[in-house]
Amino acid sequence: MTEQLPVPPIALVVGLCSHGLAMVRALDQCGAEVHAFETKKNIPGVSTKLARIHYVESIKSQELIADLLAFRATISKEIAVVLFCTNDDNVAIVGRGIEQLKSHFEISWAHCQQDVLSLLLKSNIERQCQNQRLRYPKSKTLQSPSDIRAISNELSYPFIVKPIRPQSGFKVVKVNSEYELEAVVNRFEMDLPFLAQEWIAGGDESLFFGALYLDHGRVITSFVGQKLASHPPAMGQTTVAVSCDNDAVIAATTRFFTGLGLSGPVSLELKRDREGQLWVIEPTVGRTDFWVGLCVVGGCNLLELEFQHGAKQRFSSQQQRPAIWFDSARDAQAFFRYFHLLAPWSRQRKVASYSYWHRRDWIPFIISANKTALRVWNKLARGVRRSAETVVDDERYRVRVFADIQSIPNAYHDLFPKAGEEALFLGHYWFSKMVEHIGETAGKISVYGIESASAKPVALLPLWMKSSQSETNKVHSRRRVVSGMTNYYSPLFDAVYDVSEIDRSRVFYLILKHVFAHKSGCDALEFTPVHGAVKSDLELAAQWVGLPSLSRETTQNYYLARITSYDDFRRNLPSKLLHTIRRKANKIKQSSTLEISVSDGRDDLTALLEEYHHVYQKSWKIDEPFPEFISELALHCANKGWLRIGVLRIDEVAVAAQIWFVVGNTACIYKLAYREDYRSFSPGTLLTDKMMQYVIDVDRVRKVDFLTGSDPYKEDWMDSSRFMYNVVIPNVKNLSGLAMFVRYRLAVIRDRYFS
Repeated sequence: MTEQLPVPPIALVVGLCSHGLAMVRALDQCGAEVHAFETKKNIPGVSTKLARIHYVESIKSQELIADLLAFRATISKEIAVVLFCTNDDNVAIVGRGIEQLKSHFEISWAHCQQDVLSLLLKSNIERQCQNQRLRYPKSKTLQSPSDIRAISNELSYPFIVKPIRPQSGFKVVKVNSEYELEAVVNRFEMDLPFLAQEWIAGGDESLFFGALYLDHGRVITSFVGQKLASHPPAMGQTTVAVSCDNDAVIAATTRFFTGLGLSGPVSLELKRDREGQLWVIEPTVGRTDFWVGLCVVGGCNLLELEFQHGAKQRFSSQQQRPAIWFDSARDAQAFFRYFHLLAPWSRQRKVASYSYWHRRDWIPFIISANKTALRVWNKLARGVRRSAETVVDDERYRVRVFADIQSIPNAYHDLFPKAGEEALFLGHYWFSKMVEHIGETAGKISVYGIESASAKPVALLPLWMKSSQSETNKVHSRRRVVSGMTNYYSPLFDAVYDVSEIDRSRVFYLILKHVFAHKSGCDALEFTPVHGAVKSDLELAAQWVGLPSLSRETTQNYYLARITSYDDFRRNLPSKLLHTIRRKANKIKQSSTLEISVSDGRDDLTALLEEYHHVYQKSWKIDEPFPEFISELALHCANKGWLRIGVLRIDEVAVAAQIWFVVGNTACIYKLAYREDYRSFSPGTLLTDKMMQYVIDVDRVRKVDFLTGSDPYKEDWMDSSRFMYNVVIPNVKNLSGLAMFVRYRLAVIRDRYFS
């Protein structure tokens, strides 16, 4: 008698969004017969040829249970049906109806649905983190509008707000003030309660996810991914991700799910802070995550494992490989930005997966590409409608334009910062001297002021109108650009504003709107160098006015943030650097006299500046373009008590000189030079060490800032760094601005792959 072969199971995927489509393709890849539920007939996923599609009334309501049971009645009882959910709504509905479904469908997590349902609620994540001793951002629950004031008092702005329940009206919003929080609550009151959560600084690349497949708590396989881009940046849905090796992410993910006895695919999103510590953002349970295509192309087919689990088959072994994944529908330009990771000649080459493109199933890509092209065209034609986070009430303010710094009313002077680096580099004196010495040679000056409805000055932004090639971006040739009032002397740029009256993103929005409305010939606005927070606010403001923003890293800012004493600082220096300091000092002393002086310049500034300029002229650097600017800035800082000028002399000849500024608790290393003919003595290194000793032991600073410059040697002295950016907002609503946008993108590709 012939033995009857077992009947192969089938797979049922609930939903054919791009995530559901990726799941269908992953299941087809392992030879499964795939069926899919969908309600919409006009989305790209329903054109797939890899699944039999069944249209139902809803996949996000309780009616889904009845439709599942009706479908099951059409399939022979001998055939197992493995059920796959695509979103949290599906998981919640299936979890609540598990008693009705578990005898008809194979559901990997049916035995632990209570834990799955619990982890769907963001308010329960903190308790699990506490149980497993994992870091979780400080969080508060906002139940109703009456909680707004209490939340504002308990958390420091900015922080993020997200609905506790899955699949609500928005995913996450970053709020910068009580005013913005109130606007979000008013707009999405039906989605309450919310989770208000401390903001962990960091961009997209600080976000990681660990994916596991579990069998009653036992880890079958693991996979780590890293975000490269998301929308909105650092908060939203992943648009580009890569595989990576990170044992710490796997360890944290495994630890989070330990003790729950879960089965099926799970994942955990984590964020790495500036100290390198990982913080839990949120888990995904009961389903694969949106970026499952990355796992599949990377050799970790979680869907195949879940199908084998449901079919009572042995788990197959899988070989992982470097991979990258694109959500090309949400970020159509990502392919060009990251082409260097795909190019055949690249050492970093990765296998690629796309949200819609698939060589065996290409029709969904064609439909998606048409929709994307139409959406981009509409954005360019009429601008981007303001969304949940675009809480801007410009009727509360008015913009004024002044011809120069000197003509601004005295009431604006109170806006200029009084402490920290900003007091110097964003102060009234700084901009006045920029205008006096560089002035119209850089462009036509316009100072934009913002006043409240009561005529109180709340913000100030000095700008230059340039009509030639940018100093900071060689991409464009002739162009008309409004830029921040900066040049090679500027270590940072930002708006000057009253934080109690207005938010920086709103300042940029109001000025962008005014510039593009009143300067019809303006091709773009450009700001550099700006740090990450300013970059994010500029990008947000650009979104509000319906324009793209282009940004690139231009330099790094190295700084020393953990200071206790000079002796401790010395102990943390690289041994090679310490050896150089000792050896070079001894070398000089064997045949010459060595003198190192540090002065505040109050008694001997003229002589010290003469030595500084003489050293600078003999150094490897190009001639100082505006030496008077440096001398007058030094004099101003000496009168304020901010100047520290150091000179190293060998046989009474000045061979190295440095200008530092100590403002508040921060020492800023501004100018440094040494004579080229004394290079073998490392005089700059010896002088830096002495200056460090002075500002740490005498001035008692808490931070030393190397300002801008990506020179590798700075890493030896400092313990922290951050990128500084150039941000360009092209006016794509005119032909010149649109051409600039295209040239910028082409130049990025050229610089990455052909330079």
